Amino acid sequence: MKQLLLRAMFIASILVFAASCNDDDDDNNNPTPQPSAVFTAEKSDSLGLSDWVASGVTANIENETILMSAIRENEGDTLTFIILGDEEGIYQIDPQGGIFDAQVAYESPGNPISYTAGASTGSSVITVTTIDTAAQTLSGTFIVQLREFVADDEIAFINGVFENIPYISDIGGGVENVGSISASVDGTVVNFPTVLSSPNPLLDAIVFSGLDADGQSMSFSLPSDVTPGTYQLDPTQLPRATYAPFFDLNNPVNYLSLSGTVTISSHNMNTNEIVGTFSFEAGIIGQAAEHSISDGSFDITYNE
Repeated sequence: MKQLLLRAMFIASILVFAASCNDDDDDNNNPTPQPSAVFTAEKSDSLGLSDWVASGVTANIENETILMSAIRENEGDTLTFIILGDEEGIYQIDPQGGIFDAQVAYESPGNPISYTAGASTGSSVITVTTIDTAAQTLSGTFIVQLREFVADDEIAFINGVFENIPYISDIGGGVENVGSISASVDGTVVNFPTVLSSPNPLLDAIVFSGLDADGQSMSFSLPSDVTPGTYQLDPTQLPRATYAPFFDLNNPVNYLSLSGTVTISSHNMNTNEIVGTFSFEAGIIGQAAEHSISDGSFDITYNE
């Protein structure tokens, strides 16, 4: 479960970074689907019913898991699917009945707490109708109900369709225990014994995360060709860091690096070892920081 969460975080990071770079370089590393690709739904919330059409989608099928994330670039909100299977079929989420064939999370700017299907009082169904291994695309339908547990607010996505979504199968499932990450979080020293790394082929980035026994996690995304030096951390662009104070797949909370720096002490691109230090303020974009991260360090041999 830990590795699944970290891999899902990697996919989400890939999507956010790729979408945020569309304005800078429309020709390179652009996750926008090909013209034949479609990802649409109707979103039902307290404001009523509205169309939800993704401007970018990424998908990964690996280790008997389908990961798919869709984003509306202008609005900045994302819908992420973790499907515990890699075959065509029906996948259900019924928290009342204890059925969790998948997980779905909806995230929007300004709220670090996701809406999730696992926290909902209703049930959800994702149907994978076609996996075209020759074209490497997948298609299907969905209807999902999600809940944000702090505000106790429920939303739904109905009449959902995804068609001809390109997927990759070599993103790297992540290599576990590849180094060390430690930092002082709000004055308390935290070591992250479970460290996982994965490449980001869509943006040519190094991604690595750490998870401790209490469920705290910290993740970094750095340019793959980063050289020794000190760099400003950014909430949406490389280099970037995130911090989550607890592990809960049904109610994930993730804070972004609003400000701070990462210093690369060394980066050996022959052995894939990168060493550095960091400090940053973590929170929600447009609001005051929630957590202070200081005296951080990492020593990682990343997956390629």
